[in-house]
Order: sequence, then C-alpha cells, then structure tokens
Amino acid sequence: MEGTGAGQHIVLRSHAPPNSVERISARSSLSLLARATRRAEAAQLQTLVGKHMALSEAHADQIAALLNERNELTVQFSRERVLDHAANYLCRYSEAGEVVACVEVKCVQWYQTEILHLTVAASEERKGHARALLCEAERVARANGARLLQCTIRQDNIASRKLFESYGYENTSTFFNRRSGNNIVVLQKVLDPAR
Repeated sequence: MEGTGAGQHIVLRSHAPPNSVERISARSSLSLLARATRRAEAAQLQTLVGKHMALSEAHADQIAALLNERNELTVQFSRERVLDHAANYLCRYSEAGEVVACVEVKCVQWYQTEILHLTVAASEERKGHARALLCEAERVARANGARLLQCTIRQDNIASRKLFESYGYENTSTFFNRRSGNNIVVLQKVLDPAR
C-alpha cells in the first residue's frame, strides 16, 4: 500500500490470509467499518520476513544500528550478529527500502517462541509499526507451532509493556539484570490454553 495518508510512506507486502479481516454487514456502525478499514489497510502493509526475503548486508547494518540506538542493550548488535539470525527477523521498510522497524521472532523450545527487541525508528513512532510487527510475529509463531510467546522488557519501559499487555501478554515475573542495572519484566501469552 503506497501513500495511504499524510506522512505515510510504507511500502509493504501482506502475508495475512485473505480471510483475516472480518466481514462487515451493511448494517454495521461506522465505527466498526472504520476499524475494519484500518485492519484491511494494515493487512495490506508488508512485513518482510527473513526467510521469505534474504536480508542484505545494508539491511542488517540498518537493523543493528536501529537496535543499538533505540534499546538499552548489554551487548551491541553488529551486521554479523543480525545476519547469523536473519531468518528470525521481521522488518518494516520505507518506500526507499530503509528499515524503519524490526523484531526478532526466535523459537527457543518446541512450544515456546520469544519476541525480541521490537524496535521502531524514532521518526516512525505512532504509525502502527509496532502493532503490525507484533501481530505478524504472533502469526509466524503460530504457524511454526508455538504454544507460548514470551518477551522481556525493562520494567521502566511502560509504552512497550502496555503494547504487549494490550495483546494479551501477562506479567509472569520480574528479575534484576546485573549487567544493565535494570529490573526486567517477563511477559507471556499462552496461544494454546490447557483444556
């Protein structure tokens, strides 16, 4: 989708199934129609997955720079570190092909997937990139058989915590990271609840 609104400059492909947007009847309220329209637009936006499109060295450099700039990391990212896990990355790109947001989706157990470093460039905040990537990360995890999603977030990163909590993640524990000096919140979302 190109040029969907003032300042919108994302060119993305959708991996969402055609039936992923609910149908709206003619009697639906305008607010429901507006929400469905936003969902349909979001479904048309591209989220490129490393295994569907090889990451270039330039994109790996952009991801590393974005992660290092926007996060309080104890270990810095490099091109090599990103390329070693290229198949795990979901990215959003500008029309010029620059990485504007990314997340790593890593299978850590047969049943568990970790969502790592969901990051958006400062100039691209509040444009829906984090939400779109979080939805795509969950879709990818489900497609790969995950039963449980987990992420860790600094306790003082309220915006990120609220985003994940709004998608059903629950705080399961908090620990102190001696290397960073931060309290870290562990959030989990069960995809396949016990019966």
